[in-house]
Amino acid sequence: RIGGGAGGDTWVWLRAMSPLVGGNGGAEDAGATPFAGHVWTALECCGEGPGTRRGGPLGEALLGPPFLLGETVAVDLKSNSRHCHGIVLEAGGAADATLASMPGVAAWLRSDELCAAMARQRRRFAGDGADEGDGDSSTVRLRLEGGGVCAMRASRLTRVLPASAPRLLIVADTTSYRRLARTQIGGRDAVLEMGSSLGECTKVLQCHAAVAVGVEVQGDLVEQSRARHPQCRFEWLDCYEEPARLRELCRELQAKGLLKVFVDIGGGRGAAGVCGML
Repeated sequence: RIGGGAGGDTWVWLRAMSPLVGGNGGAEDAGATPFAGHVWTALECCGEGPGTRRGGPLGEALLGPPFLLGETVAVDLKSNSRHCHGIVLEAGGAADATLASMPGVAAWLRSDELCAAMARQRRRFAGDGADEGDGDSSTVRLRLEGGGVCAMRASRLTRVLPASAPRLLIVADTTSYRRLARTQIGGRDAVLEMGSSLGECTKVLQCHAAVAVGVEVQGDLVEQSRARHPQCRFEWLDCYEEPARLRELCRELQAKGLLKVFVDIGGGRGAAGVCGML
């Protein structure tokens, strides 16, 4: 999470990371990108404002409809602690028709983030009645993780990004950060949160993951977190000064599930230092 950033600020931050990869940061590394094997996505303000589910078109397309058969989705149960994932069995309605109606769009492009965003914008500017809820009102049939089949409105669903493509997601606000915590984590995941503060997001992660651990550099915050959330695990750890402990904790989590890392480091930490540590 990049505190206080907007779309433009985030892009500057991404570009500033280029010299970090490649070894010596010299001219020959100028075109490199940190975590080159990951797909980078800035979700902008996808959770900005009271009650807002999707703000920027890129975040909207990445996490929202249309949904494809076989995709995993998270069901919004109006709670950070209640977990519900399902597999799409049948999806139809306005969202799919929107993409299909665009000239020259092949079937394999239906899950493309930019294509989906352009399709929704095209409907809005065309003046055909599309509004914030249009395209999300279709019904999607799901097979739930706990068993059973149900039908849900698309507006209550969020795409769970597959682990087959390693991703680095950047959000600019706490609402979006916690939204990822409650939608993108499942029972096979082991999660590390770096910069857990008072443990509020670690508590959310613990409700959805196989195991979650929050680490914090300030000892008083660790003590407060343990008192407030005794069901969660918190460690007093300076990731910059104790890399061996950090690696050991990561190995421990990897033995328990698919490792996913949430990072919320602010204050005076520069982006270059955060990327270098990661």
